[in-house]
Amino acid sequence: MSFSELDLVARGGALSLLALLTALLLRDHRHTVPARMASALMFGIACSVIAEAHGITTFDQPLNFVLVIGEAAVSGFFWLFVRSWFNDEVRFGWQSWALIGVTLALSFANYALWTPERGNFWPTDLPMRALWLGLALAGLWVAWQGRENDLIEARRRLRIGFVWATGSAVVVINLIYAVNNLTSLERTAPAMSLAISLVTLAVTGGICAAVLGFRRSDIFLSRQPPARNDPPADDSASALLANRVQAHVAEQRAYRDETLTIAALAAQLGEPEYRLRRAINGRLGHRNFAAFLNGYRLAEVKAALSDPAQRDVPILTIALDAGFGSLATFNRAFRDSEATTPSAYRAAALAPPRA
Repeated sequence: MSFSELDLVARGGALSLLALLTALLLRDHRHTVPARMASALMFGIACSVIAEAHGITTFDQPLNFVLVIGEAAVSGFFWLFVRSWFNDEVRFGWQSWALIGVTLALSFANYALWTPERGNFWPTDLPMRALWLGLALAGLWVAWQGRENDLIEARRRLRIGFVWATGSAVVVINLIYAVNNLTSLERTAPAMSLAISLVTLAVTGGICAAVLGFRRSDIFLSRQPPARNDPPADDSASALLANRVQAHVAEQRAYRDETLTIAALAAQLGEPEYRLRRAINGRLGHRNFAAFLNGYRLAEVKAALSDPAQRDVPILTIALDAGFGSLATFNRAFRDSEATTPSAYRAAALAPPRA
C-alpha cells in the first residue's frame, strides 16, 4: 500500500471519529459550553483534514473558504475548549474573541495573497502560524497549570496525558510543516502528509477515548451536584470533613490567602489531600478549588460593596483584601457570578430607596 493510500485511510478514520464524537456531544451535552467548544474544535479539525488532503490554499470555491477558515480556527477553539473543560469557564471576554478574530483575519489575508508562483506570503504567514502555535501552547498551559485546583480526580489525571499527547502532536506537526517549507522536496511530501494524518488520527482517537471514558454525570457539567444515590462507604466521614472545611475557611478566613492551595488547606486541617478533594467535590459540589474559594471571597466583596460605611473604599482594595490575586481575576469572577460589574452592583446596593 502506498503512502497516498495509507494517508487516505488515516484521514478517513480521523473524520469518522470526529463525526462520532461530535454527534455524541451534541446529542448529550449540547447545552454546555465545553461541549459546544469541543464540537467547534472537531469541526475545525475536520476542515483541516479535508483541506490538507486536497491541498486547498485558495478561495476559488465557496467550500474552500469554509475549509480554510475552519482550519485557521482550530488553535483558537482548542484554547477555548481547554479553558471551558478544564477550568469550567462558562463565558469568554471580548479579548478572547478579538484574538481569535485577528488570527482568522491573518489567515484570510495569507490565503487570499497566496499564489502558485510565490507560495505563502511571509508577512502574513509567519504571524498567522505564530498565533496558531501560541494559542495551542496557551491551551496546554491552561490544562497543566490548573491541575492542582481540579477537584475531579479522573479529570485531574487526564490533564497530564492530555498535555503530553496534544503538546507532542502540536510540536510534531509544526516541525513537519517547517521541514516541508524549508526543503520543498516533492518526494518527501507524501510521507509528511501521512505523518500528519497519523498524528491527527492518534490524537483524535485519544480524545474520543478520554471523553467517552468519563461518566455521563461529570463530563461537561459546569457544576457537579453532590451525589445522592449510591453513597460511598465513608459518606458520613466525608460529610463531617466537608462541614469542617466550610467552618475552617469561613471562621479563619483562610480564603483571604491568595496563595492558598488545596495541599496547604489539607495540612491546616490535618487531612490527606485526596480526602479533601473528595469532600469538596462530592459533598459540596465544586469541581474547582479556586472556584470554591472564590465563593467566600465574592460573599465578602458583595457585603463590603453593600456597606454604606465602606462607600469610599476602592473596589480594588476590597477585592485584594478578600483574597483575589488581581483585578482581572476579580472582575471575571464577579461578572460570572453576578452578570454585572462591581461598580454597578455597588451603585444599585447603595442607591436610596424610592419613595
